[in-house]
Amino acid sequence: MNKRILFSLIILLSSLMASSFSTGSRTFGGSLSFYKDLNADVSVLNISPRFGYFVNSNLMFEIGINHVEIDVKEYNADTYEGRYNNGEQYTTSLGARLFVKNFYAGFEFVKGFSASMSTGLGNQVTIGSLDFEGSDERGLFKLGLLTPLSKQIYLDSALHYMFILDKDKRKLAEEENDEFTRLAYLTLGISYIWEPKK
Repeated sequence: MNKRILFSLIILLSSLMASSFSTGSRTFGGSLSFYKDLNADVSVLNISPRFGYFVNSNLMFEIGINHVEIDVKEYNADTYEGRYNNGEQYTTSLGARLFVKNFYAGFEFVKGFSASMSTGLGNQVTIGSLDFEGSDERGLFKLGLLTPLSKQIYLDSALHYMFILDKDKRKLAEEENDEFTRLAYLTLGISYIWEPKK
């Protein structure tokens, strides 16, 4: 009887761990946006690509890059009082995801993120990029699902939880109710997954 239960558990775990993806598969996703503030004469270009690689059918390593270029016409650092951060900023993130079929759990080491304003309908305008340095760097846990839209294109929906990695800094920031100490948010994105030609 015990052998049957053990065998059934092994079969169940094997079927759960079976992934839709192959070792060596690659992923690409991200976003591209351009905004023009007509009243303030400001233009914003935001490029945020993400790349991933499956080291086996269940484990993917990934890197994300965020480039924000903000051009405030006739910018003067001494007199400008607007909300935009003039110039170019870059942030990066490194992480991994563990898949069970199309569900995943992941972790990222985050060097920074872009700041934005949004409307009630969810339209967002990037206004700058915030870099985390040293003990201010963040960790990001995520739980998500890849839903196939076609053979190689997936809708990526996830719950994210970001926090300060340094325990003492995190505790102090929580006690003082600092912003960007702990963030929970939902995301939707598109991922393209392919196997390289052999």
